[in-house]
Amino acid sequence: MKGMNGHIIAGTSICVDYWLWTPDQKYLHFLSHLHADHTVNLKSTFTGYIYTSPFNGWLVKRWFKIKPELVVSLSVGASHVLYEESSQSHFSVTLLDANHCPGSVMFLFQGKFGNIFYTGDFRYNPDVLEHPILKSVIDNECVNRLYLDNTFAAEHCKFPPREKVLQDIISLIRRYPEHHVVIGVRKLGKEEVLRAIALALKEKVLVSKERLKILCYLQYEDVFTTNPEESRIHVKEMHQINSLYLRRL
Repeated sequence: MKGMNGHIIAGTSICVDYWLWTPDQKYLHFLSHLHADHTVNLKSTFTGYIYTSPFNGWLVKRWFKIKPELVVSLSVGASHVLYEESSQSHFSVTLLDANHCPGSVMFLFQGKFGNIFYTGDFRYNPDVLEHPILKSVIDNECVNRLYLDNTFAAEHCKFPPREKVLQDIISLIRRYPEHHVVIGVRKLGKEEVLRAIALALKEKVLVSKERLKILCYLQYEDVFTTNPEESRIHVKEMHQINSLYLRRL
């Protein structure tokens, strides 16, 4: 299935990254991650419970001003038992690291409806198949329904390993030690890349105050700054990098 921006799981009252809500609906809302295309229609007035990872829980309250009592943080790698009112039965949900951006998770739902695996946006890592709960379901061919992100599942999409891309970026910056470097990123994502660049080059990296709060929450090393005078490597959001900005450098 292409387009993992939000779905109601057929035959259940479970939905992932789906934020249309009315008082007469009894949906159980799950949040996979905080990229903008997965939070469409999510507003501070949302009054349903949101089940998600601890990082997502912290950030959704910060960015969307969701009432804290409505955000339920579930530990990643563990199974949690919840109650589905529409079927009057319990089910379990296991959160698995999606290897996509901070906080991103996949969901394995298990209940009267069978075993439903919902990947959301993810980057494949063989290690995820070693998780005992998921491994048991797969080994026994018990996945009743699979919601699979296939955004880049095409033969022409051949990407090098993350490690090689990272080394190429570091090598490129190293070749220009006197140059001002601008790195474009989205509002969330690439934090690990920025950390690796700073550590490899032993230089501070300039970030916004909001991104610095995210990096501090992730407990990264003290290699970031919000003072432009302390760094030649500046991180900007994609939309900020234009011809006018570049002329000012």
